[in-house]
Amino acid sequence: MTSKGMPPRRDTNTSTLPRTEAELQECISQAIARHEALRSKHINGTTENNPPTGCTYKQFLDCKPLNFDGTGGAVAFVRWTEKTDSVLRMSNCSPQQSVTYISGLFLDGALSWWNLQVQTLGADAAYALSWDELKEMMEKKYCSRTEIQKLEEEFWNLKMDGPKIPEYVQRFHDLSRVVPYLVKPEFKRIERFIWGLAPHIRGMVTTSKPSTIAEAIDMSVTLTEEALRAGKFSESEDNKKETHVESSSNKKRKSSNLKMSTQLNYGSSKANKRKKVNSPHGRSTDGAINRAGGNVYSGTKPRCRECTFHHKGRCLKPRCGKCGKEGHNRDACWAKDPDGRNKRIPGCYKCGEAGHFRKDCPKKKQARKGFHDRNS
Repeated sequence: MTSKGMPPRRDTNTSTLPRTEAELQECISQAIARHEALRSKHINGTTENNPPTGCTYKQFLDCKPLNFDGTGGAVAFVRWTEKTDSVLRMSNCSPQQSVTYISGLFLDGALSWWNLQVQTLGADAAYALSWDELKEMMEKKYCSRTEIQKLEEEFWNLKMDGPKIPEYVQRFHDLSRVVPYLVKPEFKRIERFIWGLAPHIRGMVTTSKPSTIAEAIDMSVTLTEEALRAGKFSESEDNKKETHVESSSNKKRKSSNLKMSTQLNYGSSKANKRKKVNSPHGRSTDGAINRAGGNVYSGTKPRCRECTFHHKGRCLKPRCGKCGKEGHNRDACWAKDPDGRNKRIPGCYKCGEAGHFRKDCPKKKQARKGFHDRNS
């Protein structure tokens, strides 16, 4: 019996082997690319069943988030939160990573506030907060009701300063983000923006009836530039500024002159007080000063016949601070010193001359005689 031959074995490998050097290099490149793709997925923790989530802190910082130190008020806080929202979207940061990464942006006062929250809530609970919850906590801290009320008042009174449309638009946006309930719905935002425009362009923007705030802003900028070219702002605004500057400078000069005159009067009054002898009613010692060769009294108070001082009203005789008696002061006191000596030469209390007493003063007698002659 003859055996039949077996058919040749079929090769099940359908891939063709590279036959040239170029094909070999192409196969090697494809294998390396597949290996690198698998390796990167393994490093990032991503597979077909585990899609990519979160980002690294370096990737978060590459989006250039802003630091926050707790200063600047409510407007600065709202600006920072808006920038942080944008960074979270760009970096694809996961909700579990957001608070951890954002807390690294705190500085100074904000960092102290966050450390206090961590101590109060506990580290696990604090870092488990969502970004919305953290924003709500920070809003209570950095947007006080008192400041919000001031910003509300500023928003209602906000007006365009001359042709400065960019500054007006920027401040309008800042305040409307802090008090969004004042500009909702959209038509209220448009009406409030138009109300604060300069009178030169307000009517034209109102007539055009813009449907969005962007249209109102673009139209206002265009009309302001045209008004500047036409000279509608320059003359009136410059005149107002010059008038304001001149009036303020005049006020400053008047104020400085008033201060100078007040200081001079105060200094002269102090000098006059130092020249006066101690006496009731602040009396001026005409006789004593003249005898010493001093200045002559030039006031309007009448001279008293009893004490020779110039004063008004009833005469209150001076009391000596040394002996306690009336009729003279300490400088003219005749009382003896503790050693028993009298350093004063006895003289008249009336005219101050030596050789007689006050009761025998000839000047006093002459004054009384003249008084009786005039009244008789």
